[in-house]
Order: sequence, then structure tokens, then C-alpha cells
Amino acid sequence: MNAATNYVECKRIILSLPALNRAVFLYLCAFLQELLSHSSENNLDAKTIATLFGSIFIRDLPLSKNRIQSNLSRTKSSQQILDRKRASFVYHFLVNDQSDIIASSL
Repeated sequence: MNAATNYVECKRIILSLPALNRAVFLYLCAFLQELLSHSSENNLDAKTIATLFGSIFIRDLPLSKNRIQSNLSRTKSSQQILDRKRASFVYHFLVNDQSDIIASSL
């Protein structure tokens, strides 16, 4: 999540994913971009979609017993920061052209 504010780093992370995971992520982002192309009819914007899908696309790792305790003690403000970083990561892929990533994946 430390790369969330840097689009180049976000692209590097996506390019490091296994091919199938990368393809699904890019396909879903293309679908969401299509939704945004009809924003005048559906009243959606990139920030709203990024906020909604950030926590869906980027989840916490499965919890071990130690991580369960860690997650229980996570404060509301730290959870909000993490959610903003997730949204920021996804936002990059909603507002930028992904054709270079798709081309390098072929």
C-alpha cells in the first residue's frame, strides 16, 4: 500500500502479478472504466468507484492467530488510512490508459 500514491509503482505491482490475476484485474478495471464513460447517465465518478472497489480488489491476507489480534487492535483512523490507500491504488487504473500494461501482458 506504500506505492498507492505512485502510478508507476502501482503499474509495476500489477505487472508482477501472475498472468491470470493481472488479466482479471485489468478486465475489471476496463469494465469500471466503461461504467465511467456513462457517468452522465449513472452519476458515478472515479473516486466513488475506487472507494467501493478498493477494499474488494485489495484485501488483507488471510488471518493467522497473530494477525487476528493485530486486526482487532487496528484503530478506526488506521483503517481509514488503509482504505484511502486502497482506493488511491484502484483510482490510478480507472483514470489512466492501461493499453501499455495490456500490450506487455500479451
